[in-house]
Amino acid sequence: QEPVQIDRFDRLEIRFEETSQPLRRARLSRLMFGMELVFNQAELAEATQTMEVDPIGRRLPTGEFSFSAINVNLLTGNQNGMYDPDNSRGVWKYFEQRNPITVRYGQQLTGGMKWSDAAALKWADLVVSGWKEVYQGGIVEWIPGGRFYLTGQPAVEGLYAKFSATDALSLLDSSYYKGVWDGESHSLWELATAVLEDANLPRRRQDEQPWALWEGLKEITTTAPLPAKQHRECLQLIAHAACCLLYADREGVIRIEPDAGSQTGASIGLSVMLESAP
Repeated sequence: QEPVQIDRFDRLEIRFEETSQPLRRARLSRLMFGMELVFNQAELAEATQTMEVDPIGRRLPTGEFSFSAINVNLLTGNQNGMYDPDNSRGVWKYFEQRNPITVRYGQQLTGGMKWSDAAALKWADLVVSGWKEVYQGGIVEWIPGGRFYLTGQPAVEGLYAKFSATDALSLLDSSYYKGVWDGESHSLWELATAVLEDANLPRRRQDEQPWALWEGLKEITTTAPLPAKQHRECLQLIAHAACCLLYADREGVIRIEPDAGSQTGASIGLSVMLESAP
């Protein structure tokens, strides 16, 4: 169904007139303004996710996700696909750069699960499958794959529409010009926060913070101003100064924090260096 655009309204009223069974209450668990498309195995022809990380941090980490969707109406077999640019009733015109994409990977659990595992699930997962599937099998366990952003409108080639997206760090490609020397000491926390606020990152919710900084950055100070570079390059300089990692996690949150798997407290001396290898 083609979306309907409503202009100039200042109130939205949602009424639940009746339920399928008596003495039941309705619950509004989610409300989204705009358009949302869900691609599953029936619509997807190909999907590829790549991530490149430099072990010593010489280059910025990159994450990319690309997929191809079948450009045919699977219900009617209509060849005039919904992703065609010349289809006035299609959705091609709604795709823009920076449109968010959430990736999830599912594993079919055919043998059911224990009550403790079912209790740890979210309500949205149980609504889709139902309690019967939880005990008898058939529920799908979902793992977050990442949050990406479209690089532009899809490229339509025959029966397929190809989409490309990158991670949140790719959004920090504009330049930061507010690094000014004032002779005062500033913590790396202050510098990183100033860079991230200047980048104007998109938020899924108004109360969502699209970044997470290590508390230890507040204890490290410097008088050096940040150079006029891209926002992500400034963040990389801050991460290097604090011996931290800079990356975007699977929820799309940009993080600066130490490596949780690193070892501390190790020491080496001349006697150890002269020892023969085992």
